[in-house]
Amino acid sequence: MKKNILLFLGMALLGSTAIADKILLLNSNLDSLQARFDYIQNAQSEIKVQYFSIDKDYLSFSTLAILRDAAARGVKVKILVDAMHNDILKQTMSALLLSLTPEKKSNIEIKVYNSFNLLRPLRYTKRMHDKGLIIDDKAMISGGRNIANGFFGRSGERKILPIFEDSDALILESRSIHNASEYFNDLWNSKFVSSASLGQFSASSLKRLRCPGKTDAASCERTRQRNVKLVQQEEERINEFIQAFKARQTADAYEAQDWNNLATEVGPIEFLYDDVRTQPSNLDKPEHNIASQLYNFIQQAQESVTIITPYLVITPEQESLFRQLRERNIRVNLYTNSKAANDVSAAHVGYEKTRELALRHNVNLYEYQGPDTLHAKLALIDGKTFYIGSFNWDYRSQNLNREVGLIVNLPAYRDTALRHDIDEKFGRIARNSCLVRSSTCSPVSNVQLSDLSETELNNLIHVAKKRDRANARFFRLIYPLIKKQL
Repeated sequence: MKKNILLFLGMALLGSTAIADKILLLNSNLDSLQARFDYIQNAQSEIKVQYFSIDKDYLSFSTLAILRDAAARGVKVKILVDAMHNDILKQTMSALLLSLTPEKKSNIEIKVYNSFNLLRPLRYTKRMHDKGLIIDDKAMISGGRNIANGFFGRSGERKILPIFEDSDALILESRSIHNASEYFNDLWNSKFVSSASLGQFSASSLKRLRCPGKTDAASCERTRQRNVKLVQQEEERINEFIQAFKARQTADAYEAQDWNNLATEVGPIEFLYDDVRTQPSNLDKPEHNIASQLYNFIQQAQESVTIITPYLVITPEQESLFRQLRERNIRVNLYTNSKAANDVSAAHVGYEKTRELALRHNVNLYEYQGPDTLHAKLALIDGKTFYIGSFNWDYRSQNLNREVGLIVNLPAYRDTALRHDIDEKFGRIARNSCLVRSSTCSPVSNVQLSDLSETELNNLIHVAKKRDRANARFFRLIYPLIKKQL
């Protein structure tokens, strides 16, 4: 009997080890992009896509194309994007939805979060800032990157856009994936989500466009025919991309990655999120609010806390947290964008108005110098607990936006690929930042943007300088009115 008990305990121990949570930090733009494409291509049953912003540029289109290819294979694809930041062209959405065979046309759905409602205009200020990709409920990629060129090291195509210093993480064999999937399902079916409107590019309008108030039927028909042609062109682009993509993958130059072996085993990973049932944040109920959850983790620090946030507008709750940490002699390092690096002038005005609330509590405040824009949202507590997610340290993420994140319990030993990746990311940001109120602070960047041409880099520096002269004066003027929207 005793032997049987010991055998059972041994098997239980082995079983728990076999399903240990695993994480791979995707600092490299190319790794992050390849991991997404590899997992989408190998999906078997369902792909859940959830992003604050999806653009209409090359990387956005290519991502949508391989998602359509997965749907054509029989995989269910659900795409959820914030309504205010859904920049996918209507003809592209129509091509994605209508180009599948009749038996597979339901395999892909596109929904938006919080469309404008004239009867509830203030609700439109509350956005879904989440970023996540879930494959077959077995793998998840989450962090700071949206779907657009700039988040993967590419400049804009029709205009110069910021290139972001960002990061996300691949999660495997973790209960947090199941929790994130449940959260996605609840949000997908909530009252805040509706099907994306295709307008004149809907299936019915492409067959027969109704033109109320117009007497020129010929003009209406020409518009319909133009729309049909635009959708057909998008279908052709999708098919051409998929064929070219598959051809490149069969070439000798393509090297598949063993993502599972590259990941590091860690302690249990916890998925943080805002409650689906309500939009307004409730800081008094931590189980319903990601800000309260994150602040509670940070309050447990014994030695040090390092926080990286692109947008910093310090709230009363954050000042209270800094005060408590100071009273316990916890060292706090806080990194955010400088004026030249910040791509949101209004947010930087909020930072200028509130940064004293951190400095008065002995927070070591650093400004990232650019010319790219810091966009990673990270935290490291005592070198033992790691946070990565979508949460910015401002009023908007705390009180208005819907956010997600991951708390990772790091291995005790330091000699792991994960530790190296974390140190590399934090070190790279630190080396390109300067301490506020330090006479050595200067906008000289040592950021390595090796995948950019000299022309692109010069354009990027030009944009950074232009942001430095941007309309900050106007936002300083109206700051009292918009403070809690930043």
